[in-house]
Amino acid sequence: MCNRIAAEILTPRKQFLKSWNETKMPDFTQLSKYFNVSQLVIARRAFDLGKINWQTYQDIAEKSKARKAAGGGDAYRNYPIRNSKRFTKTIVTQAMSGHTMLREVASLLNVKPDTVMELSKRLSLR
Repeated sequence: MCNRIAAEILTPRKQFLKSWNETKMPDFTQLSKYFNVSQLVIARRAFDLGKINWQTYQDIAEKSKARKAAGGGDAYRNYPIRNSKRFTKTIVTQAMSGHTMLREVASLLNVKPDTVMELSKRLSLR
């Protein structure tokens, strides 16, 4: 019951079917971006609504599992996004110039001081 309610909230039936029918070929990537959910959620909704068969759903589930097992992205690329690019660059620059203590910058970014040093290299601040 909870899964059906969640599915209806995340991918409303009427809107899902409209979006599904507007695409010539099922585009799980496009639909997942439109509804802001994973491709697996789109596949499950499509299966529940009779738009794909069980094997197609299983194939997408396996691909999703493989992507998840492959790991995440580059953490050093995520720090500036998580903390804002301007803020990250400014305080890392301050640390590298000696105006702010390295451990204080690390605390502000919620990372270790060694990570601040590596981040400065990756941001080409040294």
